[in-house]
Amino acid sequence: FDPSILDIYGTFAHGGTLHLLTQDEMQDFKFVSKYVRNEYLHQATMPTAVFNQLVDQVPEIFEVFESVYIGGEAATSRHCQRFKSLAKPSSVLINNYGPTEVTIYSVWYEVQGNEDGDVPIGLPVHNIKAYILDKDGALVPPGLEGELCLSGPQLADGYLNRPELHNVYFHEHPEIGSIYKTGDRAVWEKDGLLRFKGRSDDQVKIR
Repeated sequence: FDPSILDIYGTFAHGGTLHLLTQDEMQDFKFVSKYVRNEYLHQATMPTAVFNQLVDQVPEIFEVFESVYIGGEAATSRHCQRFKSLAKPSSVLINNYGPTEVTIYSVWYEVQGNEDGDVPIGLPVHNIKAYILDKDGALVPPGLEGELCLSGPQLADGYLNRPELHNVYFHEHPEIGSIYKTGDRAVWEKDGLLRFKGRSDDQVKIR
């Protein structure tokens, strides 16, 4: 998936080392935990669903990480709080949000460990702008839900040879310009952070 681009080239650009495991090894959480601690790996990117399973099944794995990046679905405060209680005080947990159409990450939040309820997805990254729009395309004021839309140079040109799909998600907004309609519901809270509120359609994830 697209975060692998950042994992690979970001690691090489900073003089790091990539560690590759087989599919069978990756599915054995006890092996992964032992490997991470033996090799003293300090950074990892993973789907939120995998993060939750690691927290529940092999929590000791997080004792060595300096930074962990998660994303792909809503993060739970319970798992994030558990991570903060296990990790070193200097360790950071980043909750990322970013559809492939706006590669790679669009919004990010550094988890504090004291969140109650929904963990925020945070603030847009550099060069990305986030908007909450209603069904008519009007900007929604803070505190009210709407569809999360994104704009910026990371925006894809559209879907190749899929004009019917392209016209649903890629639009020229009269005030904003080119936007991608994520189909995700979100809200700007009073603290200035974005919070994910679910899908506006019937899309589901199958694992």
